[in-house]
Amino acid sequence: MHGLMGCYWIGMSEICAFLDYYDMPYKVVEVNPLSKKEVKWSDYKKVPILMVDGEQLVDSSAIIDKLGHTIIPEKMAVSASEDDEETNWRRVLVCDIMRRLRD
Repeated sequence: MHGLMGCYWIGMSEICAFLDYYDMPYKVVEVNPLSKKEVKWSDYKKVPILMVDGEQLVDSSAIIDKLGHTIIPEKMAVSASEDDEETNWRRVLVCDIMRRLRD
């Protein structure tokens, strides 16, 4: 996983917490915020970027959704919409945490 460690941004922490909870191994590549040379190989220049079996996953919520559907296949049938309860709670929590960090 390529990302900015040690910054206030919640996306990286959110993905690490998810991977740790499901005991999924991962390696973190810390990205220099100025040069971003660690992600020069990618057309997508934002972080986090997670590589899974050669597939590039981007955006913390999309990464967690994709991994969640892989781990729990029946979840895909139940929560396929943007309006599902888990997605709404995640959005609320991230917004709340970001607001508190700014204050």
